[in-house]
Amino acid sequence: MGLTMRERKAVIKQTAARYRRSSKKQKAKILDEFVETTGYNRRYAGWILRNWCKKRYIRLDGQLIEVVMRSDIGVEAVKGAPEIDLLDQSLL
Repeated sequence: MGLTMRERKAVIKQTAARYRRSSKKQKAKILDEFVETTGYNRRYAGWILRNWCKKRYIRLDGQLIEVVMRSDIGVEAVKGAPEIDLLDQSLL
């Protein structure tokens, strides 16, 4: 039986931090371990580890809005448009 989504997110969080500060050779080993643990495709796993907790930008009514995403709770902060309801996920 595989990992639950909560367990996968915990593994991703720990592995992504380690992956970012590693050399190229170490990244290959970390990626192999991560693929074996999660069962993800290698290319998708690499993408997840590279892009975990990156800032995203959305355009709303002509304004560029910075959105900081965290997958465990959804939107953490919206900068540049305080009138946006943080609970309105349809904007994202």
